[in-house]
Amino acid sequence: MKNTFFTKGNSLIELIVYLAIFSVLCLVIIRSLVTSMTVYGQSQGYRKIQEQGALVMERITREIRQATSVTGTYNTSPGNITLTGKDISGTVQTIAFSMSSGKVWVSLNGGALSPLTAGNIAPSSLIFRPVTTSKRTAIKVELILTTTSGASITAPFQTTVFLRGK
Repeated sequence: MKNTFFTKGNSLIELIVYLAIFSVLCLVIIRSLVTSMTVYGQSQGYRKIQEQGALVMERITREIRQATSVTGTYNTSPGNITLTGKDISGTVQTIAFSMSSGKVWVSLNGGALSPLTAGNIAPSSLIFRPVTTSKRTAIKVELILTTTSGASITAPFQTTVFLRGK
């Protein structure tokens, strides 16, 4: 009669091999999840920085285009600029853009400062450069934004805008 007690189930060596294979698979899965979460966080940072940069540059561009005159601190960071022009109703207004305390600020008619950047996005440089021709005046705007939390992401933005209000 054959002893069937030892032929049932798995041997200790088989269990160790199965455990080793299972451990390697778990490590691969966990590593891929961690990498996926890191890439997702970076893509969210890029998305936020691009949104903030587009909003700030659009506002500055729109106001420069409507301005009739411009004064400010040029070719240095942090730069500031004051634009004089007319609003839709024809009333003369001044709009000032500046950078301080980790934000880009706007002020209408010398009033309170309102932030243009928000959240965990901070400007590291804001430069205004005048470009003049015999007929027109333009302002080159250079802005560099950086994330302040998570992975450090930096994105440059620049545009050149002609004053149309003259």
